[in-house]
Amino acid sequence: QEKEHSIVVQAATTSEQIHEKVQNVTGIQVSRQVLLVDDTNQQPLHKGAIVMEMTFLANQSRLLLSIYRIPITIKCPDNQTLSLNVEPCDVLSTIHSMICKQIGMPVDKQILKLGEQVLKHKQKTMNEHGIVANSVLHLEEDFDPIVFVDIKCNTLWAVDRKQVVEQKILTPIRSGSGADGADTDDDEDANDNMVHYKEAIRDSDKVTRETILKNMYEAPSLGVNPHMVLEKHQVTSLGVQEADQIKQLWHVSLKEVRRNEKGAELYFVDPKTKAIGELSRQ
Repeated sequence: QEKEHSIVVQAATTSEQIHEKVQNVTGIQVSRQVLLVDDTNQQPLHKGAIVMEMTFLANQSRLLLSIYRIPITIKCPDNQTLSLNVEPCDVLSTIHSMICKQIGMPVDKQILKLGEQVLKHKQKTMNEHGIVANSVLHLEEDFDPIVFVDIKCNTLWAVDRKQVVEQKILTPIRSGSGADGADTDDDEDANDNMVHYKEAIRDSDKVTRETILKNMYEAPSLGVNPHMVLEKHQVTSLGVQEADQIKQLWHVSLKEVRRNEKGAELYFVDPKTKAIGELSRQ
């Protein structure tokens, strides 16, 4: 909402003093101000100049006040580019919120880099991070994967740990869980302090564990080391019936396979805890 304020200046009043007067009546800090003369040329107030030298200023001149912002570019993981205008005094969390609003990536999943430096301090300003006009920040998604391996179709893919828990695909057992594996804590932050999954093979069941590992190692065309999966793959085929529901859940493309194909069930691997287990394909 536009507002008008009046200030009184004299012939010897400097541009810096005009900025200070504007701050006094608007509350906007001098460092955030951009003052332009409200005419066809919209000339700025030059630093160090006095009113008498500003021939474009006349009696009852109007000045336009705007907030000083700098343009920056965000390079997204999908090669999308975002152009943002931010204030040098804005904190980093402001950029995170802008990114979330524009592309929907949750703030807690965003990793911002300036060059090779990861910007971790969200309450520090653009100036404190060395972000200047035309800086290019690189956005990465914080991806904490659970890897799913389909021996039957020789494919593997990864899903973020938080989504795995929220969708109840796996049941976490955390410190403080009951003897039957029931969660004794609140559902909030269910993926924190996680130590295992109900569906995981117990370390004492060495026969089943070794069988699963052997199946994964020997799967034709898969060549997966379940403890060293680093890339996020997109599955291209699954032997499932409710294809539309699965496609929506996993965000993957599916193709039909013959029902009489034989093979093992789906396995999962947690690269962080080294837990492995077997899941029903349904």
